[in-house]
Amino acid sequence: MRRDTFRLKRMLVAVIFVLIAGVLENTSLLQVAGIKPNISLAILITLSFFISALVPYLALVLLTGILLRFEPGFEFTSLIFTGMVILFFFLHRRLPGQPFLNNLILIASGTLIFYSLLDWRFVYAEPLTVSGEMLYNIILGAGLFLLSQRFIGYESRT
Repeated sequence: MRRDTFRLKRMLVAVIFVLIAGVLENTSLLQVAGIKPNISLAILITLSFFISALVPYLALVLLTGILLRFEPGFEFTSLIFTGMVILFFFLHRRLPGQPFLNNLILIASGTLIFYSLLDWRFVYAEPLTVSGEMLYNIILGAGLFLLSQRFIGYESRT
């Protein structure tokens, strides 16, 4: 019973992180020099290192999708975003090295892949904007990883 309570607390903290990220994503509070970070991408990639079960992770992805709603109805952007974070959920387990650095690499890759799949011409036409957002996402991801490590902790992968 103690283990179930611990898992519930971990999931509650993860839901709070996702809710805060969703609120911040829908405002311009974190916008710096015209660059708005993709904090939802950063938090979901980061949480994949701390939430080991697929179903709770998918619940977090669904909650994020509800909070973001890029446009009314089904949209290609939502499909790309969802597919990418689910792919990274499985991919991060295969990466060698330190989880902290792997998190930063996946966030950088995720930012670049997301914009490349949406419109590769944007990446080509605005490399400073994409690079700036990538750096911003990496910085946020580092902080989110440390917060998650402190408040959620690692779960065994059994």
